[in-house]
Amino acid sequence: TIGVNSSFLIRTLIDEAYSNSWLEIYSSDEKTAYCNADEAIMGLKEGSVTFKIIADDIKYDTLTVRVLNNNDYVPIMKLEKGNLHGKSFVVFGDSISDNSVSAYDPKQYFWCEQLVDKFDMTMYNYAISGSTTGYCEGLMSRGDFSNILGTTVVNKSETKMACQRSNYAFIYFGNNDCTYQSVVGNVGDVTDANYLNKESFKGSYSYLISKIKEYNPNIQIICLGLSYSTWGPTVEYRQNFTSYVKEVADAMDCKYIPLFDLWNGTNFTTYCTDGIHPKTAGYELIVERILNS
Repeated sequence: TIGVNSSFLIRTLIDEAYSNSWLEIYSSDEKTAYCNADEAIMGLKEGSVTFKIIADDIKYDTLTVRVLNNNDYVPIMKLEKGNLHGKSFVVFGDSISDNSVSAYDPKQYFWCEQLVDKFDMTMYNYAISGSTTGYCEGLMSRGDFSNILGTTVVNKSETKMACQRSNYAFIYFGNNDCTYQSVVGNVGDVTDANYLNKESFKGSYSYLISKIKEYNPNIQIICLGLSYSTWGPTVEYRQNFTSYVKEVADAMDCKYIPLFDLWNGTNFTTYCTDGIHPKTAGYELIVERILNS
């Protein structure tokens, strides 16, 4: 299953014995979906298509593909190598996604870096260590950090261009909002008129999504939930925040991927450096979850 204006790399489905074979790929209806020169199926309009795949003039098989409109596609979208290979993505978040952070020895292999390396992707990373989703009094009371707020970052011209160039947007916010106990608020609280001074986690999160969609109506947005951490008031409080992420994702028709169960209070030291920042082993679990959701 693919969406309108999305693509899937055929070769990722080919048996390993034929991985280097010459392929011939034929669509039963090229007005609905066709295969381009890069061996990627391209969805054009809603419908069902059968592809005949011939390897080295010897072996052939058929593949049935459903093309859905984007509203129907997002809830069932599965991320795997065929979807991601060669695509572009933009990242919004905090230190969990800010791969410029090098304070750890050895430096972690961030989840977003792994996607780039594994699937030949292009990344535009606008995650900033220490940032919250939007205005947060607990953060601002420590100084003027308005330049790193997610709602500020998404309004930058370079961010707009990155969204326009990207197939996917990953939002991984909530860690600092939880730590600073940001006002939870409601979806729709934050607008262009108040994004610099309205404290609302749900409102800021939904504002990010609305701006990304404004820049690129065809982009697929993935909202990552929080992982287990010893940071924040209580574990239950942090769980509440990851449920808020899901609530916003559902309300805004975005894909939500839960991460809270990847590690727990018993084994978190295996996956975290300090109770919140993942080690490479933790990031590997996150990538695995992304690819199986």
